[in-house]
Amino acid sequence: MKDNLFVCISFLLVIAFTDLYSQTYNIPANDYLEIHSDSGTIYDDGGAINNYSSRVNSVVTIYPSSQGGYVRLSGQYFLEEWNKSRVLFYSGDSNSYNQICSISDDGCIDVRSNSGPLTIKFFADTETPDFGFEFDIYVCNDLPTNITSEIITDTNAVINWSENDTTTIWILEYSEGWFNIGSGTKIFTDTNVVNLDNLNKCSRYYYYIYSICDTVDFLCNNKCGYDINTFFTKKNYDESIILDIQSTCSEIFLWWEETDTNITWLVSLSNGDYLFSHEPYCTFDSLNSGQFYDIRIIDSTLSNYILTRCACNPSVYTKCCCPIANNIILSEVQANEALITWDADTSAVGWIVVYRGSNDFIYDTIIVDTNFVLLSNLLPVSPYEVLVYSLCDSMNTNCSRSINFLTSPSSIDNCLSFTDFNSSNFLSTYGPYSNPYQSYGLINFGYLDASSRHTIHYNASEVDIRTGGLLHTIPQGEEVSVRLGNWISGSEAESCTYLYYVDTNNYDMFILQYAIVLEDPNHTQQQQPRFTLEILDSNHTLVNDQCGYTNFYASGDLDWNSVSGTNIIWKDWTSLGIDISKYHNQNIYIRFTTYDCDEGGHFGYAYYNIKCGNKYLNKSSCGQVDSLLFEAPFGFDFFWYNANEPNDTISIENQISVPVNNNTYYCRCSYKENEDCNFILSFEAERQFPFPLFDYSLDTCGFKINFTNLSVISKSDTVAIGTERCIDVKWIFHDGTISLLQNPSFNYDSSGVYPVILIASMNNGLCVDTLFKDISVDNSGFPKIEFNGDTIICRGSQTEISANYFDKYIWNTQDTTSFVNLSPTETSTYYLQAYENGCLRYDSITIYVTPFFLNDTIQAVICEGKYYNSNGFYENEEGFYSKTFRAVNGCDSIINLELIVADKIENYSLIDDKYLIIDDLPYIIDVSCDYCYNYLWNIGSNDSVLIINSYGSYYVNIEHVCGIIYDSIIIVKPDVNIFLPNAFTPDLLYNNTFFPIYENKNSVIIESFEIYNRNGELIYSSTTTPWNGNYNNTKCYSGAYAWKLIYKTKYSEGLKFEKSGIVNLIR
Repeated sequence: MKDNLFVCISFLLVIAFTDLYSQTYNIPANDYLEIHSDSGTIYDDGGAINNYSSRVNSVVTIYPSSQGGYVRLSGQYFLEEWNKSRVLFYSGDSNSYNQICSISDDGCIDVRSNSGPLTIKFFADTETPDFGFEFDIYVCNDLPTNITSEIITDTNAVINWSENDTTTIWILEYSEGWFNIGSGTKIFTDTNVVNLDNLNKCSRYYYYIYSICDTVDFLCNNKCGYDINTFFTKKNYDESIILDIQSTCSEIFLWWEETDTNITWLVSLSNGDYLFSHEPYCTFDSLNSGQFYDIRIIDSTLSNYILTRCACNPSVYTKCCCPIANNIILSEVQANEALITWDADTSAVGWIVVYRGSNDFIYDTIIVDTNFVLLSNLLPVSPYEVLVYSLCDSMNTNCSRSINFLTSPSSIDNCLSFTDFNSSNFLSTYGPYSNPYQSYGLINFGYLDASSRHTIHYNASEVDIRTGGLLHTIPQGEEVSVRLGNWISGSEAESCTYLYYVDTNNYDMFILQYAIVLEDPNHTQQQQPRFTLEILDSNHTLVNDQCGYTNFYASGDLDWNSVSGTNIIWKDWTSLGIDISKYHNQNIYIRFTTYDCDEGGHFGYAYYNIKCGNKYLNKSSCGQVDSLLFEAPFGFDFFWYNANEPNDTISIENQISVPVNNNTYYCRCSYKENEDCNFILSFEAERQFPFPLFDYSLDTCGFKINFTNLSVISKSDTVAIGTERCIDVKWIFHDGTISLLQNPSFNYDSSGVYPVILIASMNNGLCVDTLFKDISVDNSGFPKIEFNGDTIICRGSQTEISANYFDKYIWNTQDTTSFVNLSPTETSTYYLQAYENGCLRYDSITIYVTPFFLNDTIQAVICEGKYYNSNGFYENEEGFYSKTFRAVNGCDSIINLELIVADKIENYSLIDDKYLIIDDLPYIIDVSCDYCYNYLWNIGSNDSVLIINSYGSYYVNIEHVCGIIYDSIIIVKPDVNIFLPNAFTPDLLYNNTFFPIYENKNSVIIESFEIYNRNGELIYSSTTTPWNGNYNNTKCYSGAYAWKLIYKTKYSEGLKFEKSGIVNLIR
């Protein structure tokens, strides 16, 4: 198989000669093999000629012949994708967990153990085995360990490692940035230390270390077990450390720490904005709100090293200037409606909601002043996208919030919404074959993505191509299905579980439809792909061991459909009826689970649809007829019989036609796979008519009327005789609005008498009856807010605004009476919440103020050379100015301007001493200045007076009427200088002694002061008394003596310092 694929013909003689001295080994298909050899060739179980087997699970360990050796393998392989065949390499014996790499598909490999022996684990679970692999065995005798790198300078590094054999020739291969072994710069050495010079500063380097032995047949770039190491060159003094980042909706303020004040910094944003700063702070303005910005701060001399770590790289979002629709959720979804809600925000003036279906190119728009919106007139089983913007931000996408959802099928608005994956009654899990319920979560990338494991199909014309296009992904007559699992093998399993509360007044039966697609690999039954369906009670126990549980595992005995040329079998859509009437007023669970095969090479998945139903169905005929057509649901075995002749089977089809004779007919519907699982349907051979009836009630708190469908299937077309509900209804309201809901609601604007039409029908409209009924809507008990009072006033005057009677009032002025006295200085809007019988009304009123000014004096400051150009003035000199205006409503309008001109602030500083040596803290800095506002220090303070409690650098950003003032100061602790002479001559009066000398005795604490003679003998030690040149009351000889001093300072915070030196004793 392999030699003739990998080697040219010109080398066949060489190979044949070599094979005389090289052992070959075949991995067993399902066993363990142990090899003790330093050379040879190892093949898969198919050997050198044949493909590997369909089912392989084998382990081989190769041991070097001598202690200290380690095994290498090199060669090529032709495998399939990971799930079908793979090889795993482990450093160590068969018990090792140190997996160093794995392979699948096609390629070459050079793999090295790092602990002596090398173990291979080969798995295959496939129907189309490939050529396999051929690996040559090598053994080398030295391996680098304890590898370290030391950065000497910003362009120099030293690499060290340990070796077992000092005669080994090593190769150190390195490169700036990641690289594949064999493509870097190589250094050959017979030592275990290499010095790397002329490196680029601020750069990441990678390197490998291997021996000459490792280079034998070193032709494959896919290396495994050759550890790559790394180090980083950098300049310590030019690194910036971010201290603070603050942002508004259009600005970013930055402060950072620097240790070299001579650096010019390059600061750039991810949008392309940049600036140079000589100070460790800067400001970016005119930015987009709600946008994410990556920031880069670097010494401008290093700016070419764009990807290096010499740059500080923080990031920040600018804030949104307007409210945000946070925590947007889908609160409720039906076939034609969806309720979207988000967090309430009292500062929001309104919201813009735009939405569209997946096939629409234009968005629909709704403007609301609430924190919710009801989207109507939607299409069933259709994906929708919704975005919510604040009304004030010009539809800034950065500050919008979005949600995507799928509307429900039209047939399940009043049943189990099995497609609502967001429901609290739905739970999805996934995991391996051994535990499908291992992890909670939904894996859904859409039904077109093979990776989806829980997804929804809603294209009714779609077919499953893995079944030869014969299986429809949605059952006939339905709109949607859920697919569980996928056709990607890999020993995966997953589940969907639904919680359902049983109310037999609505439904007393589930009709489950499912279709299954499995591969049949002929594993053991416990390892086969499978699909299970379980009906569980509230205790998660099967409701019925036979009929509440289905377990389909892949098997040729199932007599399912098969796909020619493959091992795929599939089951077409099948119906299963579950009688749930005995669980009335209880919770039950429906759980679906799919499994791939346990070995990982074969898939299994299923589709399903869930409907609710009643055991006692409507007749399929209606009206004035002489015969009736009775119908049972598809997918069962049917046995029809007359109650008077129970032993005679009338028909085994799903429908029968009988005369109107007032007899009772039964149909036993049996599950096709188990006839003991069945339910019985009952039919009365009587004429039936749709009879429309309804009732209505006024909503407690408003103008909404709630309608209730009371329509029945009647035995008479003139009088309602019967209790069976007629649920096929259509409502038509006075403005033309149509609803197909059972119990809709409608909002009326005012009191009055309104017509309502209810159409009840049977058999898809074959029989129809219409009810015309007028309803009386009286909203007199629910008053609207009505305001009284003047809404246009002169500035400086007052108006009283009152509201009509309610139980409770809450104004946004915090008043709680029915009236408020208002004197706004400008046009303003006021809000009122009024409560009546617990019901809330909400309204607003605007008070218009004219003129805008009323003998007002405006105090303004402008910068020298600028003009004050506002409120009708255009001035650039200091002074007092007045202007008089006349308003159309007769209000006086006088405005005064007191204008001050401030000096320019070029080279302006509020801190005289930029570098202060302070003996004692705290220290107070006052940067208060005229026409200054918004003080911002790098430590986060917003005060103009800063109390400093620690040494360091302090920067302030001050907004001045003429611009921005940047100022700074560095507070340092005093230097403590200690001096010791290099020679001294003691005298008899002890005036000339040897002891540390310093300026301030309160700033130094001597911990230890010792003197040693030339023999290393301690001859003096004291913390207070100077040395007089004696030892044990005997004068020491002239000569050199060593001293060692240990001390602390007042400013060292407990840190100790050490000095040492030589003093010459002269006599």
